[in-house]
Amino acid sequence: MPDRGFIGKAPEQKRHASKGVFSLAEINEFKNLNEYESNKIIASYILLGGGGGGGGGFHQHGVPYRSGGGGGGGGVLEVDNQAKFTIGTNYAVTIGSGGSGGGGTGNNNGFSNAAGAGNVGGDTTLVTDDGTETAYGSAGGSGALKASGHNSANASGGGAGEPYGNSGLTGGTSGSQGNDGGTATANNGGNGGTFASAGDTANYVQGYAHANALKQGFNSILLGTTISNTGPSGAYSSNTGGRAAVPNTGGGGGAGSGGGAGSSGTDGLIAVQYPAELTITLNGNTGTTETTPDGRYKITRITAGGDNISWAKS
Repeated sequence: MPDRGFIGKAPEQKRHASKGVFSLAEINEFKNLNEYESNKIIASYILLGGGGGGGGGFHQHGVPYRSGGGGGGGGVLEVDNQAKFTIGTNYAVTIGSGGSGGGGTGNNNGFSNAAGAGNVGGDTTLVTDDGTETAYGSAGGSGALKASGHNSANASGGGAGEPYGNSGLTGGTSGSQGNDGGTATANNGGNGGTFASAGDTANYVQGYAHANALKQGFNSILLGTTISNTGPSGAYSSNTGGRAAVPNTGGGGGAGSGGGAGSSGTDGLIAVQYPAELTITLNGNTGTTETTPDGRYKITRITAGGDNISWAKS
């Protein structure tokens, strides 16, 4: 009822910007439609954890090049249309950093000097009225000639580095926000796992060929990009650095090959959708805000943080 509270032409009624004098029946109708004036904010949000770094490659003169394992894509947490924030309250945010890549080993250093492993990505956190939400960082990829892939208790496992000989090494295990890393073969390392699928060894660039498609619904609008791509294993070439992951997607770092270093995973992200009649304050955080095409919501994407955010009525 667009004319509730008015005789004649009435303004559009919004949850945080209703005007007029309302009957008890109209107030009950507002409440049933979740449109009654309130300091509680109905919001949707998605958090991406930091991606793990790629493992380094190995090269010794007269010996086939060996690649590391790809870093795991960061964990993902989604919440849709929940009243977990209050106008005028400060909420701390942290954006998980990508794990650094492992160093490569070149020339005649010997098989005992295996390449370096990628490091774990950092956790992305958002404080709400109900507690702290967390998207976990994922494990880094193993270096060439190392043991099996690194495990993650909460997110994705790293890919295993390429072994010496025909004995395959298994990828790292995963937690609830991810999948296992890929198993290495005698010809290439394993790719890192992602929140959507386990790593594989079918190709050297799984992070690009199998980048996670966004799920249907609000988060495809919230993110505006493909997210959490896995770290690809290294190509079969000399002294090649790992392929870089897409910034602020929680992408896993690509593995190095033949003495090349693994690349770093990329930082995570927080994206929040809330009513357009509110204004967000980012303080020391870095982010952008846009209004949805229908004018009903704003979407803020935070790409770097360690400070509080808050909302006020416009």
